[in-house]
Amino acid sequence: MNNGLKLIQKYNKEMSEMLNIASKVVECNKKNSKKKFNELENYRKKILREISVLIEKEKTTISYKDFQSNLQKLTNDYRNKKVVILFLDNIKKNVKNDTETTKNYTKEFKIYQKKVKKNLKMYLKTEEKKYYINETNKLLNKMIDSKENINLLKCSYEKCLELHKKDLIMVKNFTEKLCKEKKKKSCKIYKMIDNLDLTKITYKDTYKIIKLIKKGLF
Repeated sequence: MNNGLKLIQKYNKEMSEMLNIASKVVECNKKNSKKKFNELENYRKKILREISVLIEKEKTTISYKDFQSNLQKLTNDYRNKKVVILFLDNIKKNVKNDTETTKNYTKEFKIYQKKVKKNLKMYLKTEEKKYYINETNKLLNKMIDSKENINLLKCSYEKCLELHKKDLIMVKNFTEKLCKEKKKKSCKIYKMIDNLDLTKITYKDTYKIIKLIKKGLF
């Protein structure tokens, strides 16, 4: 299990609470800034369509096809291992696997995971994948920087200010914990929020924080 996943599991409660507040902000926007909310939704759908086109183009590249071909081969090899077949067949038949079978299956599964991870790393290093990641990020930035998003933020800060304050406090507390876990990106987010005066915050503050969060927490 990678470190990022471990942190997600460790702070699952905090993340659930933040998602809950974010959901309340969305509902508040739908109710009190309906026109601007819908304008952003329409723009978001446009951006997502453009991203979908990129995804389809990526699937036609040699690098992607090689990545998928290697993945399929790895998966077939894994599934055709005798111990894997036995282990999964026993589960289907509701038969308890003995210690040796479980041990050997676990070993094969870890080997499979390692090979899959290596295959993905190799793909992420290709120029084609880097290009599509970059193009996708450009589109996502367009959405964040769009007048539709800015207009909604302005309205949201007028109509849903208290929810935004709660949201910022939760993000601050969460990133403080991640900062103590030596996550530099979270340290930057925490410091930015910690320097804010919550009695004077504006939509511009959230806009800057969103831009920073987009770069990652870990």
